[in-house]
Amino acid sequence: MVLPGVQSGMPDGPRGAIDYAGNGGTGEFVFPDGFPWLNQNGVVIPRSNGALLNSSRIPDGTSNTLMVGERNVNLARLGDSSQFDENNGYIDGWDWDTIRWGYEVPAPDRRDDSWYDRRFGSSHIGVLNGVFCDGSVRTIRFTINLGAFQRICNRTDGQVVNFDDQ
Repeated sequence: MVLPGVQSGMPDGPRGAIDYAGNGGTGEFVFPDGFPWLNQNGVVIPRSNGALLNSSRIPDGTSNTLMVGERNVNLARLGDSSQFDENNGYIDGWDWDTIRWGYEVPAPDRRDDSWYDRRFGSSHIGVLNGVFCDGSVRTIRFTINLGAFQRICNRTDGQVVNFDDQ
């Protein structure tokens, strides 16, 4: 989908929307103010030196850690780039358009008057698809226990992930 741009540090123009988001983790939430890369424990994190996070920095194991998942979107506002999580498109980098966090369990796509959501989610019935750091794709239920979901999103908590906790 091509969206008209809303100025957010980028020039006006069309934007390409995306239905997926990187895992920002469960670290301190600082948007819209502050420096979001401080104290983050997800897999997709910005680095001031441009380096990529490698698998040696995922002590919980690549098969236990979410890398990318479907993101919760507002179906009532499709094509409306005034939303905070739809204003810059997929080229924005580390922003609400391309990152989601594990603060809340995933949820079905919504139809309301909200301007953003930081959760993972989808339009699938009861589940979203997630790509784990080992390359596997798994479904994650919306009914997953919040603690289990946070363990999946945090690459450094040292906690065992039990996918039966969904």
